[in-house]
Amino acid sequence: RENELDCGQRFRNPIEETLAQAERIYRRAMARTKDPLPIAVLRPTMVVGDSATGEVDRLDGPYLLILLMLTAPPDLALPVPGRADVPLNVVPIDFVARAAIAIGRDPRAPGKTFHLVDPTPLPARRLVELVARAGGRRAPSGFLPANIARAILRAPGIERIPTRPRAFLEAMAVPVAYDHANADELLQNTGIACPPLESYIDRLVTHVQRWLEARASYMKSLENTRTRTSHAQSAVVFGALADLDARQGRLRDAYAHWRKALTVIQEPETWGMLPLPLSGWVHIRIGEALYEWNELGKAKDHLADGLKRAEVGGEMACFVIAEVD
Repeated sequence: RENELDCGQRFRNPIEETLAQAERIYRRAMARTKDPLPIAVLRPTMVVGDSATGEVDRLDGPYLLILLMLTAPPDLALPVPGRADVPLNVVPIDFVARAAIAIGRDPRAPGKTFHLVDPTPLPARRLVELVARAGGRRAPSGFLPANIARAILRAPGIERIPTRPRAFLEAMAVPVAYDHANADELLQNTGIACPPLESYIDRLVTHVQRWLEARASYMKSLENTRTRTSHAQSAVVFGALADLDARQGRLRDAYAHWRKALTVIQEPETWGMLPLPLSGWVHIRIGEALYEWNELGKAKDHLADGLKRAEVGGEMACFVIAEVD
């Protein structure tokens, strides 16, 4: 329920636990007798891309399923982990943004919690059928039983899977229903409603296909790096691949590609052939990855190097990002 927080529940993953801890802090600030903060808490379910364009900045969570199906051989029907009857509640980012603005402007909102949900979520079986149809793939051959899916999540090496895809796998194994009375009350008569997934799933899949095509193009371009000039440009390609990896939640792969870009930049034969801000950008991205892994000393060194190169090269975008980090 929207008004519930601490009910003796267990958390399935660190994301849920962190969000609950944050909400406890907010609620204490909301409930203060002296100078309470006018805060409203929004709890969207699994957020996907824009319902009109399919655009999204990171392929994680539900996108794990789309990637799994699109990267499998077209004639191979893979079993999907989870339960076929589990409702998968996803909401597009444009709905979340519009709802958040409307609720934030409503004087009735402070002190309350709001679930932003799809009121009629599709079962997992229907979702994978829609993804398969949109991607030109065979529908999955079935679903792995919940106990097997949980055993997979406990298998050695599973910790290398990014947290958000793991959270999605766990969501596919456990049915959840959401109360959304508070949100319905404030969004009533605003014209803001979550669109049905069937109306925009094709756009989500198309966007992922473009990502995969971009990655394939970048990989192909790396095959043609025999000349000095093309070898220097491979630093740009490695950086582009790193960005794709990072947005898919594959931080270690992204880090490896940023390191390859840095190696090319530091080779004597490429000196003077690449703009200085590019090396600053690479150092900043490496610093971001190291920060995520709590290697703060190394992260600080790379961010400082990135700032220095950005300042000399006059690239304000790099400069601002490094300062924010």
